[in-house]
Amino acid sequence: MTFGPLRRAVNHVGAVVALNLYRVLGLKKDATVEAIKTAYRTLAKTRHPDVGGSIEKWRILQLAYRVLSDEDARQRYDQEGTVEEPAPENDRELGEVISFLNQIITALIIADNSTLTPYDDLRAVILDVIDKEHGERSKAFTVIRAREKRIRRVNRRWRRKTFGQVDYIRALFDQNLEALCRKRADIKKQLALIERARDLVADYEFIPAKRKPEPKKAAVTVTVKTSAAGVKGGTLMEQEILRMMGATFRDFDGRS
Repeated sequence: MTFGPLRRAVNHVGAVVALNLYRVLGLKKDATVEAIKTAYRTLAKTRHPDVGGSIEKWRILQLAYRVLSDEDARQRYDQEGTVEEPAPENDRELGEVISFLNQIITALIIADNSTLTPYDDLRAVILDVIDKEHGERSKAFTVIRAREKRIRRVNRRWRRKTFGQVDYIRALFDQNLEALCRKRADIKKQLALIERARDLVADYEFIPAKRKPEPKKAAVTVTVKTSAAGVKGGTLMEQEILRMMGATFRDFDGRS
């Protein structure tokens, strides 16, 4: 699968070359990951087919973001200038994305302790949860990369004095390094899944229910006509209220 004007740039199955992905996002080659994400989300607002953008440009934008937001894919692109084709939407990863979103929806809506109301913007709430999940995974990814660097830095300094003997200490460090690499690969996969889930939710809109205006309570106005001699006019209830008020004040004056 290729993308329109990119067909002429295909050099082998599964890869595309001669496409400046940084230019697609309007960025320089030294752009940070956050700058790439911001540029993608900004351009997505105008290039999505639902808002009048062309399918061709939308696919190229997604391709640029997918490659440049992935550390390994970006490094390979910078070195080789090649881009792997994206997987079709009906692949296994999509099932994992749907499963991830289902967990969020279950926790937000179906759970007995849900606090959401029909008036809440469910799309915004789900995106907020996804962003928090992505932030937590990103922190874990950074921690693991730092641990890997420390192990590699220390591991290079071990040398066994007796030549030809098994290097148990370096083997121990290598074992820990392999475990960290596997864990980092898992987190990287989770980050890709979360980002794809976010793109999927962002492709929708949600219309919250409108709150019904509360009925206005009629103001009760009581008009009482009084004089120095006592009550004149008014209903029997009004007269009784004033009589009780007068008795109360007389009692109060008598105690003072």
